[in-house]
Amino acid sequence: MTHISECCANHTEPQIDGLAIGPGTTPQHELGDPHHDGRSGGYELDNATDNSASKSSGTWLSLALRLVARSMVNPRLAIDLMRLVWAFRARGWMRRPPFLPVPPKEYIRWRMHTAYGDEFAVPPPEDVVRFARWRREVMRL
Repeated sequence: MTHISECCANHTEPQIDGLAIGPGTTPQHELGDPHHDGRSGGYELDNATDNSASKSSGTWLSLALRLVARSMVNPRLAIDLMRLVWAFRARGWMRRPPFLPVPPKEYIRWRMHTAYGDEFAVPPPEDVVRFARWRREVMRL
């Protein structure tokens, strides 16, 4: 069995201004970290930072239709999505056209920018479903 310090003598953690910002001093490829690419000091980006939403050619309408179709098959998902939309609705929505409980455009742009790096991104339906389920589980709705 090879000792960690022997096999990874060249391993270095990422640093900013001389301070280590990595996950610790133990080489992550020895621990089976899937984000480490096996090279000394190199890390891969995980799928959460992948800009896949902005690469898709979907529109908000196609996203909504796909989510409605999935909701018709899964009633629990329909409830999760309705609660999600209701939680993100614009305050005073009933006083402004189109008189629908939808989130403010600025808020959606900010959410897309923070999630996908592009304020005009349209998320894949899987991301919306995953977020709605996560929200239910965490908030115990």
